[in-house]
Amino acid sequence: MAERGCTVAITTDTPLNPISHLRDLVVFAIREGLDPERALETVTINPARVLVVEDRVGSLALGKDADFTAISDDPWNARNKVQATYIDGRNVFDASGPHIPDGSEPTHSGAECGLGPRYLRESTSNSEKDTCMSGNAAFSYSDTAIVSIAHEEAPEVVASAQFDERLAETYARVGGQAGLLESLAGIKERRWWPEGYLFTDAAAAAGAKAIEAGGVRVDEIGLLIDTSVCRDRLEPSSAVTVHNALDLPSWCLNFDMANACLGFMNALQIAGNMIESGQINYALIVDGEGSRRPQEATLERLAGPEATMADLFAEFATLTLGSGGAAAVVGRHSDNPGSHRLVRGISRADTAHHNLCVGTLDRMRTDTRGLLNAGLDVSKLAWGDAEEYGWLDADRYIIHQVSQVHTTMLCERLGIDLSRVPLTFPMLGNVGPASIPITLSLEADKLQAGDRVMMLGMGSGINAMATELIW
Repeated sequence: MAERGCTVAITTDTPLNPISHLRDLVVFAIREGLDPERALETVTINPARVLVVEDRVGSLALGKDADFTAISDDPWNARNKVQATYIDGRNVFDASGPHIPDGSEPTHSGAECGLGPRYLRESTSNSEKDTCMSGNAAFSYSDTAIVSIAHEEAPEVVASAQFDERLAETYARVGGQAGLLESLAGIKERRWWPEGYLFTDAAAAAGAKAIEAGGVRVDEIGLLIDTSVCRDRLEPSSAVTVHNALDLPSWCLNFDMANACLGFMNALQIAGNMIESGQINYALIVDGEGSRRPQEATLERLAGPEATMADLFAEFATLTLGSGGAAAVVGRHSDNPGSHRLVRGISRADTAHHNLCVGTLDRMRTDTRGLLNAGLDVSKLAWGDAEEYGWLDADRYIIHQVSQVHTTMLCERLGIDLSRVPLTFPMLGNVGPASIPITLSLEADKLQAGDRVMMLGMGSGINAMATELIW
């Protein structure tokens, strides 16, 4: 369109997509062939022409409003910094310190003036170059924080040695080896809920703890998301049961959102967007998982006379699962002193691998090696601009808790210091989407204000996400 002489203006459809993504969208256009000088016009003079106000704004000229920003580098450079901002010729922001003329009120801050970070990186997916990502693949926050984080542990401890005892005859018959859950996966035990205890019971218990820890009133919560993979039923939603159990108000929007083991982190992004847009003040995210039913069913099958070595491999991952509940209250950082600010994140997907792990409450079949390798590849994509953002020097890495093999290989692939990665899978197993918030909750007392925390999640399918948090 630009080549044919059309007046092209670019926007982000704010508030649905934050204005901080504006630079990202322009960079996408440049990568697709738009001349950089013309690209600058798409966010300056051209919008002014579309709105028929080019006689006042859109460029610097005698007689026009002197609204402009001084920057440190090329406008499309991710390392670019805002140095100063002027409105009607008045300096309302200066990177070296405040400069507010007498009788004037500041109208912009450095964060508001910046166009947001770039989250572009050439990558390979399905053997094709992935050079243009939508704004949803990269996100940032200006005033969103985790106000509180809580977890609920299941009471029944089940050792991996107990599983080996159940499968001893099968091991002997097919040539299997006992002890792999502990020696290879690194999982010594996991937890089970008592018979009759519902997944929604776990989610509600964790939610009640988070609300109490956050010091918020239930009538302030405008959104409830239940991210549980495990469900007591197909309908109604699990969220309505939790909503009722916690006596949340009628104006609290509530729904389930499932995305395998990544659901909780996806919910943080959705809650953050609604808080940033002003739709809600607080969100409650809950999750309740249980491994008793799938593991009992799996052990019964694998202990049967027809079980083969191939069956042991295909259902091995089921035996690594665990049970638990987790919850977080999310709100505005500015309204909650001591809250933990969400900064930015990146998500990536490669859904060519959607058949590598497929499960129900009774059976889960997994290509363990294929899922591990594909998951590491997608996680590397989601790691994106890690070096540029200083993510390689974070104080903690709260990763999805799968196994010792997965943890070691992930840290090697991403260049993460393993000593900064707290582990919960040895005693809890893989608790699905609850594993990251449970691990963060258990680690919370060891974190100091100002610590940089990276949350690295992954879900079968495959989706991966990296989110930065300032404690």
